[in-house]
Amino acid sequence: MTAVMLACLIWAMRPSEPNDSPLDAPGALVSGTEIAYVFVPSTTCAGINDPNLEDALRATRRYVGEYARGHGYGFATVGVSIDTDLDRGKELLERFGPFDEIHVGRGYLNAAAQRYMRTFVGVEAVPQVVILRREVRVDGGIMRIEHADVLLRKVGAETIGQWVELAGRVKEEGAWIGGSSDEN
Repeated sequence: MTAVMLACLIWAMRPSEPNDSPLDAPGALVSGTEIAYVFVPSTTCAGINDPNLEDALRATRRYVGEYARGHGYGFATVGVSIDTDLDRGKELLERFGPFDEIHVGRGYLNAAAQRYMRTFVGVEAVPQVVILRREVRVDGGIMRIEHADVLLRKVGAETIGQWVELAGRVKEEGAWIGGSSDEN
């Protein structure tokens, strides 16, 4: 067994921390509603160098996580780097993380970029935050996401920062204080 495989096995077996939502536990595999916070950056985008972006992302991630837990939803964070260089993309996501899952490589051909930027919202611009409400289904050994709705998308460091300044909080039906569910 290689050292990497052993490290992954040990990490996967670690005890999870208690929290309010069973879907929010690390590695949780239960059915229910989940809010996914998706961040899409690129090292080639000048906006990621905005000195306020890291704090803005932490604040919005906290707001969205509080909303999810307050409604008994699971909460997942997803990082999708639009970089072709795997190491640079991973380093970029580490700067803005932590994330529950990351996707790096192949630029805009990255499967997650295709899903989150084209299938759901259709705009290829970074940095971008997409908030989804989705239904997670676990039935025996089969796990899938059955349905996902875009609650919000914010494109550009300045727009993300403005959203934070206006509270960035969610109402029950997906209307956001400080922003609407449209692209900016």
